[in-house]
Amino acid sequence: MVARVASSRRSRPWTPSLSLARLLACLLVLLSTRASRARADAAREDDVDASVPPLTRAVSDGNLAEVIAALKSSPESCDARTAYGETALHVASIEPRDDVLAALLRACGTSSAFLNARTLGGTYLRMTALHWMVHGGTAAHEQGVKALLRAGANAALRNEEGKNARDMVEAFAEGEYKRNVLQMLDAHEEARGRERAGGNEEL
Repeated sequence: MVARVASSRRSRPWTPSLSLARLLACLLVLLSTRASRARADAAREDDVDASVPPLTRAVSDGNLAEVIAALKSSPESCDARTAYGETALHVASIEPRDDVLAALLRACGTSSAFLNARTLGGTYLRMTALHWMVHGGTAAHEQGVKALLRAGANAALRNEEGKNARDMVEAFAEGEYKRNVLQMLDAHEEARGRERAGGNEEL
């Protein structure tokens, strides 16, 4: 009796159990879902890339040749903005390169509207390029602060949190960066005070 049962079990063809079949089905659904999400993410990234002006993309890449080419072909791109309200100057202030920043200032000019443009409010805090530059805290950002102040950026402007450039650098720990940037801001404020006294304040 026992031998016959064992024999019949051995001769019966093997079929996957219901639980194994369900496991395989779940695995296929999971892989399919992940593939769909990956395609959707890629599509969203393409949409974001398409919304970034060519000049801003070239600045973000740190590609000076492309920056110069974009400035020559589309001078109006100086004021072009991303979906977040960033201009090329904002992007150049987040990860600054001296040559790229100099090219922007030469080609785009030093008007108050260009130098003091703000990002969107909310998450993006209505930041100027100088706010972003001061926020960086590196030697490259220090040189960028100097260039923006020399060009005429307004250090008194406040972001959505109510902070101006001085407030932002005051938040840094004591060190060379903080000392140097505060000295630059002091000199800038003194110069603006002399301009106001002489009636040369920009309206």
